[in-house]
Amino acid sequence: MLFKAFLLPFALSTVLANAAETYDVNSSLPRFNECVSSREGSNRISTGFNVYVGQAICVGDVQFGVFDYDMGIVDGKPYTQYRVELRRGGQLVRFFRGIGIPSTDNQPLLGLQHDGNLLFGYSSKQPISGCVVFPGRHTHHNVLELNADEDDITMTITDVEGDILWTWPTTGRVCYPELGPMCHSVLYNDQRISWDEYLCTYDADGEIEFQYGMDITGSLGLYRYGDLVYRPKGNSWIRGDYLHFQNDGHLTVYKQKPYWRAKRMQWTSDCIAPTAEKMVMTTDGDVQILNEAGAIVWTLLGSQYPLGVVTDARDTVPELCMTNEANHLLSVVTDARVTVPELDVRYETQPDVAPGKKVAI
Repeated sequence: MLFKAFLLPFALSTVLANAAETYDVNSSLPRFNECVSSREGSNRISTGFNVYVGQAICVGDVQFGVFDYDMGIVDGKPYTQYRVELRRGGQLVRFFRGIGIPSTDNQPLLGLQHDGNLLFGYSSKQPISGCVVFPGRHTHHNVLELNADEDDITMTITDVEGDILWTWPTTGRVCYPELGPMCHSVLYNDQRISWDEYLCTYDADGEIEFQYGMDITGSLGLYRYGDLVYRPKGNSWIRGDYLHFQNDGHLTVYKQKPYWRAKRMQWTSDCIAPTAEKMVMTTDGDVQILNEAGAIVWTLLGSQYPLGVVTDARDTVPELCMTNEANHLLSVVTDARVTVPELDVRYETQPDVAPGKKVAI
């Protein structure tokens, strides 16, 4: 009776997150689910292969799947709780997600999406991994793999390029844990960068100090030691799939669409400079577009510096377009703060790293 009384207030809510404490999950253990048989093997599934109630991916006596529990009668209806669990030898190792719904409703499933996200549910899905692949990597070839030995259990989701998108157990960075940001010392006309890719400068210890570009979620901003210090004025966040330094001098953020639909512009610097040649970053974090003569035609921060600002970083200063000045400011020499050596100082021992080439850090 106490069990039913506890559940009654939640009868109209289908999602019971982290509900392990509401009952003794070991009361019905040990029990085993059927091991899936996919083309990847019993310990792996790829995009589009679903794990249904009573199924699991398996290696030895370790199972990761969708288990069901009889919750009894609630409001006159039989209810079942479906849970995504990791078990060894039938014993619970980790509970991930749970949904309590009438037993007559459609049963939920566990599936790996084209964007790499591992989701659980039916009409309303809950994320298990919460990570999506980089733009351009949406594919049928993402793979979830379970591995185990006597001491450890690990799960990984790998994208089409072979990079690990998500892993369990997780420490530190959750998505793409083995990758760091891609850094450029300079961007040239008609070059584009994508997620977790930036213009960068380094401090005296060789650590990244300033980064301007798109973070791991596709959000555009200027960061100092990983903390946001500026984002485009007047917008909460600008998100897209890539930042394009166009051949007319525009900086533009685009959201990529399927090939049969036009891409969508999310933001633009609105500064036309046909002679724009390269984009650089100064040692104190300003981003500048220079023309063929080395004059500044666009600047992110202008003469102001954001680090002392305590209000919303969006309200610091507007982007400044200088192309309306006489002769595109041809009389102005390159800002002395710009330090764009032929080789990044951090990679002076690697002569094969050319200006503008992506380098992993």
